[in-house]
Amino acid sequence: MRLGKTERLIIFILSKSAWVPVKDLIELLGKVKTSESAVRATLFRLKQKGLIVSSRKGRETLFGLSDQGKEFLSSIKIRIAKAEERWDGKWLLLSFNIPEKKRVLRNLLRNKLAMLGFGRLHTNLWISPYDLREECSKIIRELGVEDYVSLFITSYVEEDPKALTYKAWDIENLARTYHKLIPKYAKKLAEFRERTFEDASQAGLVALLQLFELVDEVAELAEKEPMLPRELLPDDWPGFEVKKLLIEYMGALYEKASNVADFDYLTTRLVK
Repeated sequence: MRLGKTERLIIFILSKSAWVPVKDLIELLGKVKTSESAVRATLFRLKQKGLIVSSRKGRETLFGLSDQGKEFLSSIKIRIAKAEERWDGKWLLLSFNIPEKKRVLRNLLRNKLAMLGFGRLHTNLWISPYDLREECSKIIRELGVEDYVSLFITSYVEEDPKALTYKAWDIENLARTYHKLIPKYAKKLAEFRERTFEDASQAGLVALLQLFELVDEVAELAEKEPMLPRELLPDDWPGFEVKKLLIEYMGALYEKASNVADFDYLTTRLVK
């Protein structure tokens, strides 16, 4: 699911707390020059997409993630968690043959598989190095396509499993993206650390603006990143260096941004 910049920022903020008052969202995003009307319009769009829900507390309107919104985020969190585990050498294969008259369901299945980090080996054959049978079974049941989908756990008989990785994912293009990001984030981190601010308030506003820009970039990147295990990546994989820089950069930004955005739902780091 493709989201706009302000949509991604609101999803990020709502992921930090069960419910957030609309006035806090307006105040927080106003610090990075997002108008009240833009915030309200974005909230309406996200609600229409089914990603957020609203609630009333007296005269106050609060927003939180819907079950679908939590699922959207959990697909990314699942991939992050799985990538930290040692790979067991097994592959999960999902094969489907959904008829043309059910193409809407077929497209939904493809989108959800992509969100889980699956790679497309062939048109109707998708693979993952992780045991996501539980997640897949839930999706299959929800879509009602049990009769058209098969799941397999198997091994790759060729000598080098990395060859399969290059067939199913656009590894080379992702590597090129990361090579461009390394000097970009290294420069931004150095400039921010060396910058002199008039006071803590100015430093906080600058940090908050850069933090939201970074969150937006990371969210967009996370939608493309399959987060494969180390065993399937080149030894000099540039993504390792990008992750290290992101952790340092976000840590520096959070430290300063806390001076102007003292909300509980901004205290948890996106990248740990």
